[in-house]
Amino acid sequence: MTKRFVGPRVRLAVAALIAVWLTGEWLGPRLIASAYRQESLEVLNRVISGRDTHDLTFYLDAWTWLWRGAVAAGAILVALAWLAVVRRAKLSAALRDWVGAGPRVRPPVFVWYAAWFGALAGLSEAAHLSIRHLVEHQPRGFGWDIARLGPLASTLSFALLALVWVALLAVATRGRPAAIRLRPAVFVLAFFASYGVLQASDFRLARYAVLLLCAGLAATVARGAGGNGPRFRRLVRVSTPVLALALAAGVGTALLTHPAVAERRALAALPQARAGLPNVVLIILDTVRADALGLHGYTRATTPNLDAWADSGVVFDRAISTAPWTLTSHASMFTGRLPHEMNADFRVPLDDADRTLAEALAGHGYATAGFVANMGYASRLSGLARGFARYEDFPLALGRFLTTAWLPRWLVNDVLPLDVERWAGADTPSEFGKKFGEQVTDAFLGWVPGGDGRPFFAFLNYMDAHTPYIPPAPFDSMFVRPGMDLSPVARHPENSVEEMLGQRALYDGAIAYLDREIGRIFEDLRSRGVLDHTLVIVTSDHGEQFGEHGLIGHGDSLYWPVLHVPLVMVFPDRLPAGTRIAAAASLRDLPATVLDLLGFGLIEAFPGRSLARHWRTPPGGRASSDALAFSHVSVVPIARPWEPSFEGPMASLVVGDLHLIEDGEGGHELYDVARDRAQSTDLSERPELAARMAILRASLDSILGSPGPGSRAP
Repeated sequence: MTKRFVGPRVRLAVAALIAVWLTGEWLGPRLIASAYRQESLEVLNRVISGRDTHDLTFYLDAWTWLWRGAVAAGAILVALAWLAVVRRAKLSAALRDWVGAGPRVRPPVFVWYAAWFGALAGLSEAAHLSIRHLVEHQPRGFGWDIARLGPLASTLSFALLALVWVALLAVATRGRPAAIRLRPAVFVLAFFASYGVLQASDFRLARYAVLLLCAGLAATVARGAGGNGPRFRRLVRVSTPVLALALAAGVGTALLTHPAVAERRALAALPQARAGLPNVVLIILDTVRADALGLHGYTRATTPNLDAWADSGVVFDRAISTAPWTLTSHASMFTGRLPHEMNADFRVPLDDADRTLAEALAGHGYATAGFVANMGYASRLSGLARGFARYEDFPLALGRFLTTAWLPRWLVNDVLPLDVERWAGADTPSEFGKKFGEQVTDAFLGWVPGGDGRPFFAFLNYMDAHTPYIPPAPFDSMFVRPGMDLSPVARHPENSVEEMLGQRALYDGAIAYLDREIGRIFEDLRSRGVLDHTLVIVTSDHGEQFGEHGLIGHGDSLYWPVLHVPLVMVFPDRLPAGTRIAAAASLRDLPATVLDLLGFGLIEAFPGRSLARHWRTPPGGRASSDALAFSHVSVVPIARPWEPSFEGPMASLVVGDLHLIEDGEGGHELYDVARDRAQSTDLSERPELAARMAILRASLDSILGSPGPGSRAP
């Protein structure tokens, strides 16, 4: 009777699943593709109407997740129904035997086993991430503190779960000691351990596939442990010292590589500095566009402190970034190289082929330190830390420690949303992995003067003007008007400036917050008597787009909002106060400028030319007015089809008032940035500018050393 009842229904269910699978593989994608072209059924044409917002791949991926999930859910429901109707008695007996049989362990032993699984999982996860980083050399998504401290965090988290288990069991048994069944306990521990390792991988498995795989692995381990209790305990006992030694080695390495410890070693190896050398402070306001500052005519009072301090120094009205994103732009400011001359890219860190400004100054006895908020593309892994005796990127706090492994990260972020930064005594609240400007400023001011009286070079990177825009109070409401929509705007080809008003208000508030931090730095250095002997440079790595040309963010174009950045130099009694430079100034010239102003210009040589030529008057002549600023961006991995960089590498040139842009397909745009800052009128086809266009294109090709950026490898 059972056979007749089950057989036809099982075969029918399998046939139905196969039919659904084939429908999803063949019919579904074809219907979606035709609807994307508005050639399918009317109901589908209405559902898939966002062809200007998403490309076809977006809809196909969404369909794949939808129908595969439906198939998996249907299969699980059929299997559960079959088990419930036909195999219920046998299943219940097997489950009772599997859970209730086998050896038991005392609660302390169970906690020991949990810590053992946690150490094994943490070390496996750290080993996988480390090997992957060493192979791929990606400049983001990894930190060595994960490999060093993650295993310890994982061990403690597993032990904590075991203690909670024991506490709940004690409550259930009214405080009487109770032994714990080994098999189900090992199943739970092995499941969490295997999931922690697999989720850190890049196997691109669906979530349900990972869960099923982890369940199978956990059941296998639990069966072996339950059937061989003494052997399992002997394995744990023998391997525990080895795991403990590995955990201790990780913690010890973390202590030895602490920024303060590493700095002491580096300073001991420096040569003696020449007497009287000035200090250098390079402040980079990540993602700040020039026209958002008062000193460039902005109507909102975003930068009152910087505006006031700029009067005592030199302001460059047309400073141009070499790239519209972080790593390449920073690398140019550190090496003097142009983007296409370096290897640094979205998935490649800066190598050691070129000397950095920090290395050059350290060679002259400078104490060097970097304080970084952009942990994505300015951490140690980016290659920018080379030459710095002290480099602080990831915050060394409890919040960071609790997110170095999967289980503690899951517990903190999802199960128990806790403000662990408050527990750690942090003065400034922050998201995990994000620093606010106050933390960067405090770290720098706590370090100054550094180096036992040595001259110092400090690099400060602030991230507050980068998305998401979350300035602290009162800056979060400083420019917000009632009724203003503050939610982020989705990227699509028809974005408008009007849609971005709320985000622009938050962005301006973040800049005002940064201006307060700049004011703190200037005032503190002045009160210590350090400012008069310090060259301070304030600039940005790139700007930001708020609907101009339908674009949002940065990194995807070479238009004016992402290339035009602020550049202010203050060096009391050394620079001509109140000077403004109208000529274009490339940020790649900063290393050569710093060495020139410090008096090393004839000893050391960096690519580029000193910007001091713009205010120095040679004997019998005028200050230099020649200016040429080159920018470049390679293929952006996450670019949308409508974004300019999607088609290939781009390059641009600013000469005088003209800004030439060449895209990856060889097309050109030309704008007069003096009369058309919005770059709304393309002049590339104007007959009267044909000769000038030819000269600009020839100059661009000469810099690139090829017919055009589209033919160069990224």
